[in-house]
Amino acid sequence: MTTGDPITLIFDPFSIAEKQGERVSGLKAELLAFEEINDSLRRNEVLETVVPKVYIIPSSSIEHFRTYREVKGVNIQTVTPRSVIGELLQCEPPTWLTNEQIEDLHLLQYPAPESLFNDDWEATIASWLIPGIERAATLEQWLRIASSAEDRFERDYGSGPVSLWIQRQFLELAVATDELATHDFASSLQAELIRATSPVAFAKKWVRYKAILPLTSPALDNPIRIPSAGSQAISVRDRQLAGRLPLIFPLPSTINEDVSKLFCHAIRRSRLNEKHRLSEAVLSLNAIWPGVAEEIRTWLEIYPKGLNHAASQHLSKLQGFESNESIRKIVDRFRPPDPVPAWPGLTDNLEAWVHSYSKYIRSCFHRRDLNEADDPAIGFGRWLKDHATICFDHHRHSYFRVAQAVQQALTAERTVFLVMIDALPIHQSDDMIGFLSDNLGEQPTNSSCLFVPLPTVTEVCKEAILTGKLPSECRGDLKSQLQQRYNLSETEIHLSGNWKDAERFQSTAEIKLVVYRDNRLDDQLHKLASYSAMAEDSKAVFIQLSRLLKRWSDDVKCITQKPPLILVTADHGYTFGPSSGGETMGHRVLDGAHRCIVVDSPISDSDAADESITVIDKETFRLKDSYIAASGRFFGRGTMSGWAMSHGGLLPEEVIVPFVEWFGDEELTPWPSVSFPEAGYVDRGVFRFSVTLKNSRSVPTTSCTLRIGIAGEVAEVTEKLPAMSCGDSTKLDIVLPLRDTSDCDTVAIVVTMRAKERRTGELIDKCNDFIVPRKKLLVEKTNDQDDFENMF
Repeated sequence: MTTGDPITLIFDPFSIAEKQGERVSGLKAELLAFEEINDSLRRNEVLETVVPKVYIIPSSSIEHFRTYREVKGVNIQTVTPRSVIGELLQCEPPTWLTNEQIEDLHLLQYPAPESLFNDDWEATIASWLIPGIERAATLEQWLRIASSAEDRFERDYGSGPVSLWIQRQFLELAVATDELATHDFASSLQAELIRATSPVAFAKKWVRYKAILPLTSPALDNPIRIPSAGSQAISVRDRQLAGRLPLIFPLPSTINEDVSKLFCHAIRRSRLNEKHRLSEAVLSLNAIWPGVAEEIRTWLEIYPKGLNHAASQHLSKLQGFESNESIRKIVDRFRPPDPVPAWPGLTDNLEAWVHSYSKYIRSCFHRRDLNEADDPAIGFGRWLKDHATICFDHHRHSYFRVAQAVQQALTAERTVFLVMIDALPIHQSDDMIGFLSDNLGEQPTNSSCLFVPLPTVTEVCKEAILTGKLPSECRGDLKSQLQQRYNLSETEIHLSGNWKDAERFQSTAEIKLVVYRDNRLDDQLHKLASYSAMAEDSKAVFIQLSRLLKRWSDDVKCITQKPPLILVTADHGYTFGPSSGGETMGHRVLDGAHRCIVVDSPISDSDAADESITVIDKETFRLKDSYIAASGRFFGRGTMSGWAMSHGGLLPEEVIVPFVEWFGDEELTPWPSVSFPEAGYVDRGVFRFSVTLKNSRSVPTTSCTLRIGIAGEVAEVTEKLPAMSCGDSTKLDIVLPLRDTSDCDTVAIVVTMRAKERRTGELIDKCNDFIVPRKKLLVEKTNDQDDFENMF
């Protein structure tokens, strides 16, 4: 407040004045203040400049300055808690809100509410002490707000208008809660609130009681019961009341940390005492408290099949599940798999069965539980033996489709990246597709599966799949075989056999086919002991591969103005199960690394009678050698302890592999091919030649503008070229000025085609340089010679 008086005295009996001024404290300060005040009052404001002064007077000195009450030029103000609150809220406080009560509640030490809440002073002061409590619409909100608040109550608050308002509000919200509406539960809790030291202390106590109920159950068969957590401290009545309260999650930080430690300790203790009771322990949980997911994961590393259906569903419904990536991953990996029907044979629903089976077997591998009685792969090996040519002649699922897709793309003048990931199985294809799609910015244009040759080992499958040949026709010189198969020169194909080589590769305009064999998954099979470790390590491989293909793809787009066709497949998959034994029933020694072995001697009667193995005859399966291979999940006698990842057998996850393509539907701009059927010639200062444009594609070409010029020359010929149907061709006779007619055997021709891109409508150019042979005429006239002859 500002006045025209030269002296302002602020009486501050409660020491709460915030106005700037000179604080008067002690007799000496009082005498000096009297002198200064009297001096200022004697001055003539008309003749002299008088600087206004403010003095803040404490309670001990107020009586000494009361003599100035009626003095002209002195403005006296008194600051009290009530006056401060009235000024803050722009409203006169009620009579029950005394200065002493305001002081006792320390209201002025805390930020004030923005305004009076609904003209209700009790609610407003309650919100001053517990911010937000006035707006609680449910009991859960009330408990969450109160338990998270700073405790601003220093004395028992059991009576008084504010306390009564808080107790009344709590009772109304409790009665509106179904679990508390009967048997006077709400009234019992209100009585607890009245007896508590503060609403904040009450809320903290009861939200903690509610949280630790699973740990304090008196039931002796409770797997996570911890007596020290308070089963004795919490009475039966209090347990009954706490059980009807809503669970607050997460709790305020200090309580949350304490409760989380108790739950983690309880799970750890249960694991050490009874490791087979994981599901029962999980079913006792009431939320995903911090650290609980890690304890469950540790338990599953020891007992991976411990999570049953009920426990998995229970976890997925708990508070904290959606926000905790670790627990979501645990449930996804370790829950029991959904049942899959037995191998149905080759039907139209094959890919749907393969997808369901891949999810099923992935879960089995994580859980180390093959569920042999209901194994959907039973009978698959026998069916495969009875359909030996399925991998060669099926129109959709033969491995020959890889070479066919490469050839079709090359014919359509597209660059092809063919990536073979050694040992990429169907049960990891979703991970691979996810990482590659994220980096490439596109979902696959096709995702299917293939049957690979038998047995499922690299030396049999790799070259056969990449070249589209029978295993018996493969010679081992992969690059020359690829050149021959796809009719490419040595400079038009690049072969990378390892990651370091692939990293260093940079595409050029001349390269049409890039073949990359990534062996890193297969290298890890024999190093890692668990499928979970393999799944985690594989992600790094997929991330690196996705970034590499993104770079390669961007380079090709820059060179050719269209994306490459990206094909990803595998030479075989792998399985996870009991380690192979040291020998067969007929005492044939096994290497322990693969689930097959070359045989160069007759099969013994013991081996022939062993249903766990089968003979892969070289004549039937078009091989160079015959093999013995695992037909099911076990291989060899005297199976070693532990599980291992391996391949070579006849299980679906070994024989069926992913085949995924990106940018496969990119017709983009189907350009016609350009050729020069015969040599051109120079006559009278111009170069005359013919150009043939042909549609050798299976789709019509786009209409475009054709510009033809001689390299280094300014002049160009422009032609409008309409769309051409499949097989159509047209011949154009071109005449272009040639300044340099010196003796040379060839002329460099630049052909530029411009058209609209199929999807975006943007104008794009395709520019190519050609060398056109120049034939010599018996007499090549120049323009000057021609002009001279015309004179006669």
